[in-house]
Amino acid sequence: MILFVERRKGQRHKGTRAQRGWRISLCLWPSVPLCLCLLLLCSYVCTASVVINEIHYDPDVKTEAVEFVELYNTAATGIDLSGWYFSNGISYEFPVGSTLPAGGYIIVAYSPLHIDSKWGDNRSGIPPHWVFGPFQGKLANEGETIELRNPDGDLIDRVDYQLGFPWPTVGDPVPAQQPGAGNSIQLINPFLDNDLAGSWRSAEPTPAAHNERVYVDNPPPHVRQVEHSPKQPRSGETAIITAKVTDSDGVARVTLGYQIVEPGSYISITDSQYHLNWTNIAMGDDGLDGDAIAGDDVYSVQLPGSMQVHRRLIRYRITAEDRSGRGLLVPYVDDPQPNFAY
Repeated sequence: MILFVERRKGQRHKGTRAQRGWRISLCLWPSVPLCLCLLLLCSYVCTASVVINEIHYDPDVKTEAVEFVELYNTAATGIDLSGWYFSNGISYEFPVGSTLPAGGYIIVAYSPLHIDSKWGDNRSGIPPHWVFGPFQGKLANEGETIELRNPDGDLIDRVDYQLGFPWPTVGDPVPAQQPGAGNSIQLINPFLDNDLAGSWRSAEPTPAAHNERVYVDNPPPHVRQVEHSPKQPRSGETAIITAKVTDSDGVARVTLGYQIVEPGSYISITDSQYHLNWTNIAMGDDGLDGDAIAGDDVYSVQLPGSMQVHRRLIRYRITAEDRSGRGLLVPYVDDPQPNFAY
């Protein structure tokens, strides 16, 4: 018997890492014992269970060296991390004897001393053996690809985070008058594809702990690739707004909300009027009314040319709901820019 294991980390809808990550094939071959194949299979499944679960890449107080990457073990058995290393984004190799317990969390920090100073005296505390580092390099605020590999160089996990929607926004204190209270980006469920931006939200950092503020059992739809065309519609020109929306429970409805801001009557996002006079219209994936291809998960809507007037501002946002009733508004509610516009 021969065991073939292939990793396939690609686009998918919503589900487990197992659904999108690994293909395992068993072929009968007399010279390879079954017990060896099962041992190899267990090894591959265990290493596939380690996920990059939280990234604190842009602390709001720039003199606080508290950047970290958190790993979580979704398996029921511990993982020996000896010789594992980050090959991209940051540079760090786990020393011999490093372990990640079953269902456990660890962080790799830019400065373990700063981590201890900021979070080590909390009531829960962070045990020192859960904090590794220091890592070399810096997590880029404008986006970075982080790669984790085992001693053989096999890719275990990769996250390619970016600046701005559909990724969560971090880097400012929350609330604004509380320096040092900046958010990290966190997986809303460790079994989701963590290379999809919609699997992440921003929240107060939870180093080496459960992402309790963002965790959901069944996430809402993923919304990304939000665009309007043309980029700058001329007076009288029809505008088409599109968004890719996916959900394994099925997408029930996608709705565009738009607000017209007339020249000379600008409404700030901090004004009470900002929340008024939004008009909702349905977006479709039926190949009609500006939708290019039916059933391709790209939802579209046309805004008529009569809406396009010189110097008029059109703001818009999108709400998606799945068939289980779970909904999502984008941009996200904590985004400092709460709408798209042209």
